[in-house]
Amino acid sequence: MTFGLRRQLLLIGVLTLLLPIASVFYIRETENALRQAQGQFLSDLARSTAPLIGLDDAESPLAATSYPDSVFALPLTRTPTLDGYREDWGLDDTARPATTQSPAFWLGDYNGTLWLHARLTLADPAGTRIGLACVDANGDFNVMSFLPNDRGTFALTSRNVDAPVRASWQPDARGGQLEIRIPGTDCARRLGLSVSANDINRATYSGSLPGPVRRVSRTLTESLRAHRPAGVDAYLLASDGWRLTPVIGDRATLDERTAGTSFTATLYRRLLGNNERNLPILSDAWRILPDEKLSQASAARVRSVANTNDTVTIAQTPLTGALADTTLVLRQNTSAILTLANPSLVRLTNIILIVTVLVVGLLLAYASWLSARVRRLARAAATAVSARGDISTRLPGNAAVDEIGDVTRGFETLLGRVREQQQWLKSLADTLSHELRTPIAVVQSSLDNLGHSALSDAQRALAERASDGVARLRAILNAMSTANRAEQAARDARFEQLDLSGLLAQLADAYRQTFARHGFTTDIVDNVSIEGNAELLVQMLDKLVENATQFAPDDSDIVLSLNMTDDLVTLRVSNTGPALPAGDSARLFDSFVTQRRDDTDSQHMGFGLYIARLIAEAHRGRIAALDTMIGTTSGVTISVTLPAMVAGTP
Repeated sequence: MTFGLRRQLLLIGVLTLLLPIASVFYIRETENALRQAQGQFLSDLARSTAPLIGLDDAESPLAATSYPDSVFALPLTRTPTLDGYREDWGLDDTARPATTQSPAFWLGDYNGTLWLHARLTLADPAGTRIGLACVDANGDFNVMSFLPNDRGTFALTSRNVDAPVRASWQPDARGGQLEIRIPGTDCARRLGLSVSANDINRATYSGSLPGPVRRVSRTLTESLRAHRPAGVDAYLLASDGWRLTPVIGDRATLDERTAGTSFTATLYRRLLGNNERNLPILSDAWRILPDEKLSQASAARVRSVANTNDTVTIAQTPLTGALADTTLVLRQNTSAILTLANPSLVRLTNIILIVTVLVVGLLLAYASWLSARVRRLARAAATAVSARGDISTRLPGNAAVDEIGDVTRGFETLLGRVREQQQWLKSLADTLSHELRTPIAVVQSSLDNLGHSALSDAQRALAERASDGVARLRAILNAMSTANRAEQAARDARFEQLDLSGLLAQLADAYRQTFARHGFTTDIVDNVSIEGNAELLVQMLDKLVENATQFAPDDSDIVLSLNMTDDLVTLRVSNTGPALPAGDSARLFDSFVTQRRDDTDSQHMGFGLYIARLIAEAHRGRIAALDTMIGTTSGVTISVTLPAMVAGTP
C-alpha cells in the first residue's frame, strides 16, 4: 500500500493531537503540586488555629469528650409531630443512629426538647417491655417503660409530672416504630433504651447507668466561629466520629456546591485517569465513620465530594487540654486550583481540541488537493505520448508558482525536446531516402556496367553480392518512404461513413484472383458501417492478406471474417501455418520487426504490419495477433477492432 501525501499529512495531523493531551497532563502535574501546597498550607493553618479554640467553664465537658455508651442528639430544624414516624424530622438519608449499640435509635434536639425514634424488631410483642432510662439535669435516675400492645400515643410516667414524657407506637409485621418526646431536662444528662423479652434484655448501655447525652456545643461553635481562618470551612470532630459543631465557613454544607459537571470534563477525567477518580467520598453527616476519617492527625488529604465532581482538601490537628479528645478539621475547595473540573479549563481544552481538529481537517484537505494535483500531473504525463506516437507538451498546472509547477514546467520542456527529436527522426527517413538514392543509383549503374565486363568467377560472385546489397538498401528506402507516406496519409485522411461489409466482400473476390495459390473463405455480417477512409482500410487489408499468404501453405484457405458486438466491429484475417514466436506478440507490429527465416524473404523489412497498425490506430481501433485453430489445423489470426456505426444512422 502506497503511503501517499494524504496519509502522511493525516499522520502529522493526528500527531498534533498529542499537544492538547500533553497540555492536560501538564495541568494535572501542576494541579498535584498546587494541591500539595494547599494541603501543607491548611495543615499549618490548623496547627496555628487549634490553641485558640476553648470551652466556657459553665459548659459541661460532656459536650467535648466521648464516653462509653454515649448518645448524640442531632440538631433539628423543625418541631416533629409525635406520630411514630421520623420522616418529618428534616434529616437526610445520611443521618446515622445516635449509638452503635442495639437497639439502635435516632436522637434529635430541637430547642432543648429531645426526640427519640427507633425501629424495633420484636419476635413476641405481647411479651416484650420497652424501657427508657434517663438521668435528668439534677442527677436523678428514672426508668419509664411500656408494653407495645396498642397503636397510638400515650404518656410515660415520670417524676416530673408537669412535663410528662409522651410516646407513640406504630406496630407493623416485624415489630413497630417508636417515637418519644422528652421535654425539658428529664433526660438532660444520660439516656438509654432497652428491650426486654423472655428474660432476654437488649440495652444501649452496659452498666447501671445509660450513656451520656451529647449535643452540638454552643460554646465550641462560637469559639470556632470567632477564630476560623477566612476562606476555609471548619468543624470540631470527637474521637468517636461525632461532629461537635456544624460546618462553619463560606459554604455551610457540601450540598450547596453545584452537583455534576459537563460531559467533556467527565470524559477528560475518565480518559486521562484523573487523580480524583478513586478518591474517598466526603460527606456532611454528623457522624464521620472511621473509613471516612483521615488516617492520621496533622495530615492533609484530598477527598471527593459526595454526589458531585468537586474535590476538597482536608487538614486536621488535635486539640489539647480539656479538648484532647477533639480534632480541629479545616477544609477548602480545590476549585481555585487548576483542575479538569474547572469550567474555564474545560473550555480551554475544548478550544484546543477544536483548533487541533480544524488543523487536522485543513491538513487533510490540503493533502487531498496536493495529491489530486500530483495525480493529475501523473495522468497527463502518462498520456502525453499517444498510441500513434503524437506528443502533447501541454500539462495541467504549468502556471503554478510552487514546486509542483516547477516539475510540470520541467516535464513540458522535456516533452518538447522529445517531440523535436521525434520530428527529426520522422524526417530522417525522407532525408536519407532522398540523399541515398543518387549514390545507390551510381553504385547500381557501376555494378551493371561491371557485369558486362570479363570477370573471373570470384569477381563475379563479389559483384552479385554487392548488387544484392544495393537492392536491399533500395528496398529499405522504399519501405521507409512507404511507411512515412502511410503515416502522413493517416494523419491527413478524411473519414466518411462507408459500408465495411461490402468493401470486405469486394476485396475477397479480388484476393481470389490475385493470390491464386490460396483459397479465400468469408464470414461477413451484413450492413456493418464505420467512420473511416476506404483507401487506408484497403491498404491495411492488403498488408494483412499479404502477410497471411506468405506464411500459409499453398492450397490452404485464408479466412476473412467480420462481426459486430456492443458497437464494436471486429475484422479478422486467419491463416494456417507456424505459430507466433514466443514473447510479446505486440512487437510484431513495430517497424523493422520480421519473423521470416528463409532466403526468399530477404526483402521484407517488417513494415507491413507496422503500416497496418498505423491505419488501425488512425481509425481509433486496436490490432492484435494470436494463435488460433482453423478447423483442426493450428494457425494465426490477426484481429482489428474498430468502433462501429450501424448503416443508415447519422
